[in-house]
Order: sequence, then C-alpha cells, then structure tokens
Amino acid sequence: MVFPAELTQMLRPFIPLAFIVLWIVPVGWVGLMRSSYPLYPAWIGSLFRVTGIFESAPSRWRIFFIEMKDGNGWHQINEKSMFAPTPLGNRTRFQQLMNDMEDKQPEQEPKILKWIVNHLRQTNSTYSNISAIRIIHFGVPSEAFLQCASLADVYSMANKTNMPRVVVASMDVNPLYETH
Repeated sequence: MVFPAELTQMLRPFIPLAFIVLWIVPVGWVGLMRSSYPLYPAWIGSLFRVTGIFESAPSRWRIFFIEMKDGNGWHQINEKSMFAPTPLGNRTRFQQLMNDMEDKQPEQEPKILKWIVNHLRQTNSTYSNISAIRIIHFGVPSEAFLQCASLADVYSMANKTNMPRVVVASMDVNPLYETH
C-alpha cells in the first residue's frame, strides 16, 4: 500500500512537467498561433493571454519622436542608433527618458538635445545641416495605434491626419555650433 508521503515523493519529479504541459504550452500556443488553445474551454482562455493582465486600455498612446529641421523642413529621426534596445523592448529606454524629461526633469532638456545633435553629427554625415531639433509626442488613439505596423507608420499617420503634436523640448542648433 502507498502512503501519502511516498506518493508525494513519487509525483515530485512530475510537477514541473505538469506545469509546462498545463500552462506554458497553452501560453506559447496562444502567443504563436494568435488563437485560443483548442484543448481548454473558452472561459479559461484569458489565463493564457498576456493582455489579461491589463484591465483596461488607455484611450490614447503617448508616442515620442525626435524631429530635426533642415532646409526641407521637419523630419523624423530614427532613434534606434542612439538608444540601444533593452530586454523589455525596442524603445523602452528612449520612452523612459522622454517621460522623465517631460514629467520630472525639464532641466535635462538642453543636455539631452545637445547629446542627440552631437551623436547624429558623429554617426551620420547626412545630419550635418541640422538647423533645429525637437522632441515631440502625439496622443495617438488606441484604435489608430493598433492599425499601424511600425512607428514610422504612426508618425506618417499622425502627420497626415494633422493630429495635435506636443513639443516636449526644442533647440536651435546653429548657435550651438557657431561659437565653437
């Protein structure tokens, strides 16, 4: 006869396997296949979606962009070369810096803008004729944001629809380099 202590010892090696089969596999299925896990009832499906963590969606997404002004007007700058990706996402560090700058540290604006201009001029000769630089954000409605495949699409859509832009920080670059 098997006693509860002996049964527990026998089943202990199977606990991680049960966890993987019963939870990790369905989470992977839902993430990769973008559909409900077929072996479980529909009412349990939200347990396998990461979006089940969030109770409500924001009405607007605050998306930051860096723009430069040259002889042809204002253009978006891809910030990927300046802000390395983190394990948590592609723009995580950039977004965090911009939120901090706008909310808590406005005195950092000139330093960050000067660093961006110096970095652009050092890494790419096409940015040598920058006359001004600014950091902006759009309040992009959630439904519009989810329809865009990339941030370049978000920027293009925001410009085409004349979505209001908020200038977080700006700097005239020419006086910065005329004194050196």
